[in-house]
Amino acid sequence: MILSGLLHWVISQSVFVVQTVAYRTPEFQPDESMDASSIGYSSISIILAIIIGTPLVFTLLVLGFTFKYKAKAPRDGGKVPPYPMPLASTCSAAISANCHRHHEDFDCWLLPVRWGFVSDTEGGNSGHFTFTTARDVKYPRLAASFGT
Repeated sequence: MILSGLLHWVISQSVFVVQTVAYRTPEFQPDESMDASSIGYSSISIILAIIIGTPLVFTLLVLGFTFKYKAKAPRDGGKVPPYPMPLASTCSAAISANCHRHHEDFDCWLLPVRWGFVSDTEGGNSGHFTFTTARDVKYPRLAASFGT
């Protein structure tokens, strides 16, 4: 976090606007014909941004390729689901389905939640995938097992 904040500050100091205002007399009468605006840059700030940014990007790549999420057993003693929650990326339908709570979930801010399929009717197949505190969460099956 410190390096990220420092990197942002160094980048903000790298490029800046220079504006000069010229005065003709000691009474400070402006001379607009000599006014100028330009963009300036600081070489040392650009070099420092590269020196700070390169290890941050490299560390991000190393962490991204080496560490993977491992599903853990739920706190209530249930078994570990055979899959992690699928990534929705930028699919707004999947994000919306995951963010809308089940209509019977009232105390989800107090209890541990897990992701899975909850049915809207008793014993029915209609429902949706969401984060819930329900104990009867169903997990998706592989496509090959849908016929069984």
